[in-house]
This record gives sequence, C-alpha cells and structure tokens, in this order.
Amino acid sequence: AAFSMLARIATSDDSKVSDAEYRKVLDFIDRDLQLDAYSRSSALRVFQAALRTEGSFEDFALQFQQHFSTQTGLILLMMDIMYRVSTADGPPGPRARDMLAAAERIFMLPPDVRESLRARYLGASSGQKSRASYVPAGNSKPYEVLNISPEASDEDVRRAYRSLSREFHPDMIASKGLPQEFSKFAEAKFLEIQEAYEEIKRRRGLK
Repeated sequence: AAFSMLARIATSDDSKVSDAEYRKVLDFIDRDLQLDAYSRSSALRVFQAALRTEGSFEDFALQFQQHFSTQTGLILLMMDIMYRVSTADGPPGPRARDMLAAAERIFMLPPDVRESLRARYLGASSGQKSRASYVPAGNSKPYEVLNISPEASDEDVRRAYRSLSREFHPDMIASKGLPQEFSKFAEAKFLEIQEAYEEIKRRRGLK
C-alpha cells in the first residue's frame, strides 16, 4: 500500500516517474527505512510492480490507514514522503494535490499537522511560491519536528512532545513487532524529537 501510494503520486500528472521523484523514493528507502541490500532490492521491485498494478490511490490509503491507524509515527512518515515525492519537480499538479488531500482526510490528520506539512513543502499559504520556499526557516524547524506551530502554547508543546516521544520510543516500536528498518527510523526520529524539544525549551526558557 505504501509503495502503491508513492507510485500513484509519482505518476499523477505524468505517466512516467521522473528522475527527481525516483531519487526521493530511493532516499525514503535508504535514509528513512535504512534497508539492507536484500530488502532494498525487494522494496524497489515492489515499487516498480506498484507502477503497473490497478487500484485507486484512495483504496491504498484506506488499506494503509486500517493497518496503522494507531501508529501516528508511521502515518506521519507516509505523509511526509508523499509530500517529498510530489514536490520533487516543483509544485505538485492538481491530481497530486487531490491525492495528498485525500490521504490527509483518510489518515484523519489534525488541522495543525496538515498546515505544518503544507507550510513545509508548499509554502505558507497558496503553494505557488518559489522552490526555495519549500525549505523551512531555521526558527520553525523544531516546531515542525513536533508537528505544531510556533504559536502553540507551552502546554501544547509539552503535549506534542509527550505524544511523539511515546509513539517513537524504541521500546514502543519493538513491542509492536515492526520490522527492524522501522526501528532504525524510530530511533533516529526519537532523537530528533528530543533535540527539538530541548531547543524549544531553551528558546522559551522552559524548565
């Protein structure tokens, strides 16, 4: 389901996957999932097969949601990589935008999380800004890691930190019996969450 969604996103406005989009898929496999050589080869075969399979984007999104509805971290990872692929060649086209919106609805993402993703990859509002606007400003980076806005209250910051820390805690991931590749991703994400929270506390003078 994950690779089928990426395949639909990559070919949403063109029948071919561009070099930039393919590199984003490879980056997801190598950096986020950190697959070994055998698993990497298998993942690429799955992606190539997904380009030829039938089924709507919404069907695959529903399948993913049914399996991972209680695992916020994996849902956010999936949304993030879909945004990365959709913006690989510039602003996403109408069909890609429709797919992203459908995924956000099916995954039941809170409004602040949706806005954080759109601000990160599409710009603050309309998404018609230059390519440079996709890179988040340094001041907002730790807030984006926690999927909250810089205007969030101190309590909202703490709540987001506690929720994400539980979701990505290595012991929690291990208890769910997920593949080792997700454990590696969770460990890196867990560290990123800790660093982001410490940076926000430093800026706000929180104890």
